[in-house]
Amino acid sequence: MLKIGARHPIAYLNLVKGLFAGNKHEVIELHAFGDKSIVKLTVVMRLLVNYKYCEVVRIKTGTMPAPVLKVSFKKCADFQTSFDAHQEIVKQRREEREREKAAAAEANKAEATNADALADSAEAKTEVTQEVVAEV
Repeated sequence: MLKIGARHPIAYLNLVKGLFAGNKHEVIELHAFGDKSIVKLTVVMRLLVNYKYCEVVRIKTGTMPAPVLKVSFKKCADFQTSFDAHQEIVKQRREEREREKAAAAEANKAEATNADALADSAEAKTEVTQEVVAEV
């Protein structure tokens, strides 16, 4: 049983994926107490089902002092295929970001080099102008 709280819904998505990937549990139950937690739980539920990581086994509702939603998930038969495909996408996105960062750093370095060259050129022109004025 996991209680939905203040974390971002993606944190719970990753937590459930990790528990299913480690073959630690066949069924995982998430509990939400209160309106905000229920919204987060529905987001997590939608993502888990849409990405074909698991299927909903049971949904319970209640009204203790606050609204309550309890959802049980069972790992899908093709979980590993979906998990591996998503991991590959994440890896490609990470590599793309690293390439973009490297290109931006290279562009900044080239821009700094050009600025230094322009400053050196301006200093040289100033020196030549001063020499010409001094000779006159």
